[in-house]
Amino acid sequence: YILDNCCGRESVRQVWQRELRWARTIRLNRGMEYYGLGATFGLVYGGLLLLSTGGASWALALVAGMYGLRLGQAWAAIRTFRCPELYRWLWVLPLRDVLSFAIWLAGAWGQRVYWRGRWLVVQPGGILQES
Repeated sequence: YILDNCCGRESVRQVWQRELRWARTIRLNRGMEYYGLGATFGLVYGGLLLLSTGGASWALALVAGMYGLRLGQAWAAIRTFRCPELYRWLWVLPLRDVLSFAIWLAGAWGQRVYWRGRWLVVQPGGILQES
């Protein structure tokens, strides 16, 4: 089954709160596996590489290749799920990757999450309790 979902009316704050809840729940359910997700943020690390090398041509070529792979990945997902209206949003991919990285980092600490108008604490095993 393919789920249909529309999150277009959410603010950045709402997206942050929802995805931080997911991240912290995943971390508390999966333990150290959560930190392995850090290897998936190639564009973020590529940006840091560009900054640290002063934009060296070899680093620029490497990051351009990574960005090409990332665009190819998104293009394949859009095509597979038959959502052509998403092609116009491909320019946002680097920003989305930075947001995802920030959420991953924030998810690495803490147990408090905001859900349905209330603050909860994620207990080991992913159980939510009122804080």
